[in-house]
Amino acid sequence: MIDEYSHIVAKYVDPDDEESLQEAFRLRYHVYCEEKCFIDKEEIKNDSHTETDEYDKDLSWHFVVLNNNATGMEHVVGTVRLVKYSIDQGFPTGKFHPALYGKIVDHQIDMNQVAEISRLCINPCFRKRRDDGLYGVESYNNGDVRRKYPIVMISLLREMYLFSKKAGIKYWLSSMEDVLYRYLKCIALEFEPLDEDYIEYYGKVKSFILGIDEAEKNMEVKAEDLYHYFNN
Repeated sequence: MIDEYSHIVAKYVDPDDEESLQEAFRLRYHVYCEEKCFIDKEEIKNDSHTETDEYDKDLSWHFVVLNNNATGMEHVVGTVRLVKYSIDQGFPTGKFHPALYGKIVDHQIDMNQVAEISRLCINPCFRKRRDDGLYGVESYNNGDVRRKYPIVMISLLREMYLFSKKAGIKYWLSSMEDVLYRYLKCIALEFEPLDEDYIEYYGKVKSFILGIDEAEKNMEVKAEDLYHYFNN
């Protein structure tokens, strides 16, 4: 079951759309700096309460989910970016886990066909259940068939998928907590662990890779409703 709401809209953010970018960066500040304290607010070098880094301007594709019935901090209800590989900057996870690159090479994957899923944020206003967790997905694993897919997360995944297909991105790299890995596996996005060791990267995470073409075939078999939603 996929609930669609006319006021919930996901989109790729054009680099010239400064307003949407700033809204996304403010949500990141709220989640990463204020709510979870992953990043010390003292490290932020601006007065606009936005969180950015060296990957944002030229190396990232940004996506947002908007609640067009709301304004202010509740307008952007989700954001994520795909970071492309560069020789100078590598991937964000690579700075914390240099062995990552060897693992990718061992899989005989062209680094230029990989994009890292990064800075995934769900607005707390869409995580209202006590057990929703940081990504708003934990309460969807409780067997309640009426709550199969979290709209913000699924919308972000769909936009990234559609963009990646057009941009020639064949693989998604992600460093994530176990709870998010398990949820994505439940919806047929079966990321493969690059290694078994946890790293400290805004929490205790492991690094994973996903072949998009393989995932598409898997989803068609195991989650046909999602497959049609992603491809329509």
